[in-house]
Amino acid sequence: MATESQSESQSEFSNENPASPSKYSLFLKDEFNRLNEKNPSFSLRSFARHIGIDQSFLSKIFKGEKKISHKTFAKIANRLEVSAEKFNQLVVEESGKLAYQSLEDNYYQLVQDWLPIAILEYAKTENFKPNIENIAGYFNQTPQSISLAIKKLAAHHFITLNEDGSWTPQIASTTPQDHTKTSAARKALQKQFLQMSLTALENLPLTERAHLGLTIALPKERFEEARDKLIDFHLEFGEYFQPCDNKQKQIDGDVYQLCLSFFPITKVSHLKDNT
Repeated sequence: MATESQSESQSEFSNENPASPSKYSLFLKDEFNRLNEKNPSFSLRSFARHIGIDQSFLSKIFKGEKKISHKTFAKIANRLEVSAEKFNQLVVEESGKLAYQSLEDNYYQLVQDWLPIAILEYAKTENFKPNIENIAGYFNQTPQSISLAIKKLAAHHFITLNEDGSWTPQIASTTPQDHTKTSAARKALQKQFLQMSLTALENLPLTERAHLGLTIALPKERFEEARDKLIDFHLEFGEYFQPCDNKQKQIDGDVYQLCLSFFPITKVSHLKDNT
């Protein structure tokens, strides 16, 4: 989504005067100053447009008159391509909680596989044990593939491996928040999820899955509105079922995948690989 409307921006900010400068606002000031030094013509208006918020609200953030919310800062961090490690550091300094951060493109590019993401979610369940054999049995994967996935997660600071073999998660959710771009890696991962969805459709009883569909005629000018509603639902769904502090364990939980697709049948039906 491009620039947020003023009414939407107002709901994302607190009217309270922060007692001390927000870590988020200090970070944004530093980022603006850095860009302004590179290009003196880069104005506050340009920076507000760049991060997707209203200029007047950005000005009040810098003055300490408004406090930026975590949800808004997460969107801004995606636009600025803040690393997961830096984002988590800022969130902990600001609120003392783990971050609700999306997976970055470099992570997608390296992994291109569903398994590391699923392991992160499995670690939140009561029956999770931080050993390779347990995880391999749970996902019906080889110990070698589990070991490689864990190493990748640690290398990208999504988990910390402790000396006693336990894990410390560095993010609270694997729900992607940035839907403004795509890549070959993201497409590869989505294809895996869609294939698994077909497997579930053919093999799991209806009591253990939900496959829903809707065919609808839609004016072209309302496509972005419809897509944005799906994106909002996807984010709210993840936030509703996953607490941001990551302390709450689910009892006997399973790892689920939510797949949402929205596309023009009238165009897809003419493609060569359509079946």
